Amino acid sequence: MSPKPSTRAWLFFGALVVLSALIVRHDLDRFLPGHLATEVGHNREALGFAILMCATIQWFRPWAARTRHAMPLAVGYGLGLVAFGWWLLQSDLPTDYTTFSESFFGAGVLAIYVQPRRPLRYGPWFSAVVLAFIVVFFKTPLVLDESENLLMTMLGPVAFDLFDRTILDRDAEDRPRLRLAWCAALVLAWFVFWRLAALVRPDLSGPVDFGIDYAYRGAEAYWGILLVHVYFSYVLGRSWRGPVRASAGRRAMVDA
Repeated sequence: MSPKPSTRAWLFFGALVVLSALIVRHDLDRFLPGHLATEVGHNREALGFAILMCATIQWFRPWAARTRHAMPLAVGYGLGLVAFGWWLLQSDLPTDYTTFSESFFGAGVLAIYVQPRRPLRYGPWFSAVVLAFIVVFFKTPLVLDESENLLMTMLGPVAFDLFDRTILDRDAEDRPRLRLAWCAALVLAWFVFWRLAALVRPDLSGPVDFGIDYAYRGAEAYWGILLVHVYFSYVLGRSWRGPVRASAGRRAMVDA
């Protein structure tokens, strides 16, 4: 008999918190091989992002939606996360802690994005806007220093409003093959950019090399978005999704 959804939820959050603590305390190499421990440690911001984003979608978003001021509350909440991330970045805490500011930046922006009721047809266009912003202002400190949270912000809309709409719309049609392909693509993207970055980094030159390096520096975004998919679609699974909406073809047959 599988654990209850609430038990699975707390096990998921607990595992991410424990893993984050092991990374911060530099104890992860006691449990994982050195190279793997280093790679996981480099992507610690993904863990913080997943904790914040999953909690926001599961608890804050429905609570705010039941009030008369859902969007103002979401804006205040999102800006609060961004403000805390900024404080963390400017603090005198060790870099093991300040690096989690990127988790708060990414989750803060997306906390505002996810609040409106679904379906949100224009959502994925937000990803295109963020990508255009990165390309146009690539050489600015804002873009160069914030690769992780900018890529989180770019990937979030297509993840939540294109590839796995059941995360934000529990009555949306479940498309498990599309979701699985997208999750595999996130892992593949990390692997490809990881290997390509190792080739181009010794002598970076030209937009292609810098683009590859940037895409790999933001690898936390791939893992962070993937963890959100894992939580809602596989850890909670059917307990999170509502009744599957009939496909257009089936509706047409019924209407006939």
